[in-house]
Amino acid sequence: MIVLRFKGQGFLLGVLVLIIFALSFLAILFVKNTENLLKSFEDVRSEGRVYVSPGPYSGIYQVNERYQDVKFFAKWIVHQLHMYDQGAFKSQYLEVQPFFSPELLLTADNHYSGLMVYNNRDISHVKVDSSMIEVDEVPAKERHRKGEKDFFVIVYATAQKIYRGEVKKPIPLQITIRLKPVSITNSNPYGFVILNYTEKQKAKIERPA
Repeated sequence: MIVLRFKGQGFLLGVLVLIIFALSFLAILFVKNTENLLKSFEDVRSEGRVYVSPGPYSGIYQVNERYQDVKFFAKWIVHQLHMYDQGAFKSQYLEVQPFFSPELLLTADNHYSGLMVYNNRDISHVKVDSSMIEVDEVPAKERHRKGEKDFFVIVYATAQKIYRGEVKKPIPLQITIRLKPVSITNSNPYGFVILNYTEKQKAKIERPA
């Protein structure tokens, strides 16, 4: 009886060791697969962020469609600053203010403060051709921080003002905007900050090559 009990205990011990070994092997596989999954997720997220714009273009975009969100935001900025009725410019500019970087905000406020005070009787219209909006990623050596993917956006537009009832001549514009992607929040639903904004008058609007 003693011998049988000893052999039975040895067999059970062997089975227990095999079970522990199998469970340990499965646990290692699980951890490894989890690490690979997280790494793949981080790679996808770093390659391209998915943005969801408010307004008529709301929706879920694929990573390779992110430029559409950049174009929509740039077009919205141009409309806010160039498309307004009498007395409406101030409220529209205040909507744009939160999207300027702290460094650019002071310059923008100084530039547009006069319009906010004196354009109560002005009307401005702008025409933007969405097919003529160019988007390029900022070269890595010109980025503020490693890994960031800033964007250069060039918008070709035609602006026209009605100043105190007098219709002014249309002005072709080339507007260059540098954008930095940031986290989408309630205060920044578009997920972009404006790092730079410049306008140049053109002799005429020419379709980009």
